[in-house]
Amino acid sequence: MITADGLKFTGDSVVVNGITVTSKTAIMSYGDATGLFKEYGNLAYTSVTIGDANGSINIKRVPIFLYYKIKNITTNTTLPPHSADIFGVATGYSYAGSSIQSPLNYLTLSAGLKKGFKLALLNRNNFSTTSATFTAGLLSLGLTQEDISSSGFIMHPLSFNSQTGYAPVIPATITYNGVSTAAQVLFDTGNPQMTIIENKLETNSLGNLPVNSVVNVTTNKGFSYTYTTSATSNFTTIQNPDNSKDYRSIFSIDFFIDNEYLTNYADNIIGLKNN
Repeated sequence: MITADGLKFTGDSVVVNGITVTSKTAIMSYGDATGLFKEYGNLAYTSVTIGDANGSINIKRVPIFLYYKIKNITTNTTLPPHSADIFGVATGYSYAGSSIQSPLNYLTLSAGLKKGFKLALLNRNNFSTTSATFTAGLLSLGLTQEDISSSGFIMHPLSFNSQTGYAPVIPATITYNGVSTAAQVLFDTGNPQMTIIENKLETNSLGNLPVNSVVNVTTNKGFSYTYTTSATSNFTTIQNPDNSKDYRSIFSIDFFIDNEYLTNYADNIIGLKNN
C-alpha cells in the first residue's frame, strides 16, 4: 500500500487498523528558506488517545494528515520515517486542509467548559532530551469561565487569514541589547532549542546573541516578558526575514518555563500570564 509514489489503494478510501485513509492528497511545508521541509500524504481519520497509565482520554474520528514521505527540500534529501510526527495544539488549521486542526479542538467537553487548554509552568528538571517525568496538573483540557475572565491571563484575540485560519501569531515589540523591532510573535512548545527573532533591519543573515544579552517582548495587549541569554538556556538568534522568508519571531520552549499559556479554540484567543 505504501510506495515511493504515495499510498496506493482502490476507491475513495480504505480502512487499515482502524484508520480511514482517503484518496485526498496534499503536501505540507515546514521551516523557512534556510531549511524547508515538505511532507507528502493523504487526509485520514482515526481515534486519538492522549495520556498513559496515569490517565488518558480518547477523541473519536479526528482528521489527520498521514504522510508517507518527508523531504528536506533545501538539501534534496529524504528523511527517515516518523521524522516529523506532530501532535499540533495551535489554533487555525493546516495548509493541507481546513479540517486538519488540533485534535484537542475535536474533544467533547462537559457542560460549561469551552474548547481549549491551559498549560501550567513547565519544570525544567522534569524534562531532558531522553526522558520526561509525569507532571500532575501540567495540562488542563477545557476552559472554565474563571480561566477566561478572572485568572490573570492577558487575552489576545487572533486575526483570520484564508490560508491557516486563526493563526496563533501575536503583534508585539521585541527589544534586545538596545535594538527594537516590531514583530509577529509565535510562542512554540514545538521549538526546543532556539528563539528566532526576525528583524528586517538586521544586516547579518543569521547571528546568535551573546551570553548575558537581555531580551524583552511586549505584546499589543500589554503582556511583557524579559529574559537573559545564558550558556545553557534561552538561546536566541537574530535573522533577517528577507533571508528566511518567514516574518514570524518564534519563541522556544524556554518561554513556558516562566509563563503560563492558554488557548481558547472557541473564541480564537490566546492568553499569556507571567508567573
